[in-house]
Amino acid sequence: MLAAISDSLVELRKRYAVLETEELFAIAHTDSDQYRSAAVRVAREELARRKVSNEDAAEFQQKAETKRIGRLDEEEKPLPAGLKLLCLVFAGMPALVTYAIMESKGRKRAAREAIVWFSAGFGLWLVLRLLIPWL
Repeated sequence: MLAAISDSLVELRKRYAVLETEELFAIAHTDSDQYRSAAVRVAREELARRKVSNEDAAEFQQKAETKRIGRLDEEEKPLPAGLKLLCLVFAGMPALVTYAIMESKGRKRAAREAIVWFSAGFGLWLVLRLLIPWL
């Protein structure tokens, strides 16, 4: 068991040795909550080995913050009107595919809106079905 852990740390060190310094900084500091503690520790060791200066660290921090804000903006983009109409009118596979695509792209708000419009379309279809039995 210890040999397997040691081998994985060696493999991790090899992988991190070829990463860009900016990527290592993100692993070690900016996005450290998304990585295991061993990965964060190895990234910090590699940064120390590379002797990253405080000025470089500040620059990497600024770039990482800009990327994070961009990701947040992307997450909150609304579903385009055409896709809302698609989800409403064709309350079925097109709406579910739209949801899956938006979710996979990280567009959480658009994915939620796809489900809302799908639900509205399905509810509308049920009401029409009850009012007009021959549909």
